[in-house]
Amino acid sequence: MLSYFTTVGFYFSSMVTVLTVYLFLYGSLYMVMSGVEREILDTASVH
Repeated sequence: MLSYFTTVGFYFSSMVTVLTVYLFLYGSLYMVMSGVEREILDTASVH
């Protein structure tokens, strides 16, 4: 594993963090826009 204190390691961990947050936010926005989240909540409340 790359060392956090090296430039490459710092860049790598920063990119992983940014990509994780970006994918999470984009996925949440996509689910809200497509109505999948509401469908899941309705199904869960029925059962």
